[in-house]
Amino acid sequence: MNNMEDNKDSPPDSAEYWSEQGAELLVQGKFEDAVKYFRKALEFEPGDGLTWTGLGLALIQAGKYQEAVESFDRALEQSFFFTDTWAYRGEALAALGHYQEAVESYEKAIKCGVKDGETQRGRREALDRMGQVGALDPIEKYVREHAQPCFEAYKLLYFIEGRLHHFVCQRLKKAFGEDEKQWWDQGIPLPIRKKCAERREEDTRKEAAYNYTDLIDLREILGKNWKHFEAEFKRVTGKTTRKKDFLDGLVRLNEIRNMVMHPVRGSVTENDLQFARQMRDMIESFTSLE
Repeated sequence: MNNMEDNKDSPPDSAEYWSEQGAELLVQGKFEDAVKYFRKALEFEPGDGLTWTGLGLALIQAGKYQEAVESFDRALEQSFFFTDTWAYRGEALAALGHYQEAVESYEKAIKCGVKDGETQRGRREALDRMGQVGALDPIEKYVREHAQPCFEAYKLLYFIEGRLHHFVCQRLKKAFGEDEKQWWDQGIPLPIRKKCAERREEDTRKEAAYNYTDLIDLREILGKNWKHFEAEFKRVTGKTTRKKDFLDGLVRLNEIRNMVMHPVRGSVTENDLQFARQMRDMIESFTSLE
């Protein structure tokens, strides 16, 4: 689907058009694009509670839980009786670890008539996390304390690593040339090229050499080619982001990645998650220029 095609029923300069497109993108799983379209709809009709709810749902799926809560609050300003919105708000609050508020939001949804099992389950889980329900099974307790933060971290890292890998590759091709002998040989440090060649040789699928780079490899690749990326940071932030700060951030992200993939190396903390969210938001802005 070409999302920029005019909807036959709604003109492209209307809130309805952008909201409909946002809803379709949400169904397709294109959450970041859905966020953009819902925000565009709200430029036309900032008081549309249903669009604020749609935006909140897209933000939840994009892992932006605080922004989702704020969107649901804006929806509820338009109508206190948006029953499903209360339930969605509870989900976002629980993801943030605000369990008391999540329970209150779920209970408002139930009081307003929401009877689906997901809302009831969300309320019970939030109560569990608050310690207001009987003792949890030891395995369930461990999963809730350790695996759930790791799962959120995994989603954040999945986005960061995929988005940044693609962006770096495209920028190197732009700087050195599309041919692999140009951008690969000139842009990728020799030790990384050798490592990728060995991995490719051991892999029966024989994918492109760049597919064998790791997140931490991007630190060295970016460091070697910083002059080709510095202007992008400047355009996004309005000032040049310090090279060392960003590259050190990749080191910390890699440490979080190791904890996610190898639990014996430590547990992901709320500070780790907050840092990963900040890096995700920054990288999203940086790479959106692509």
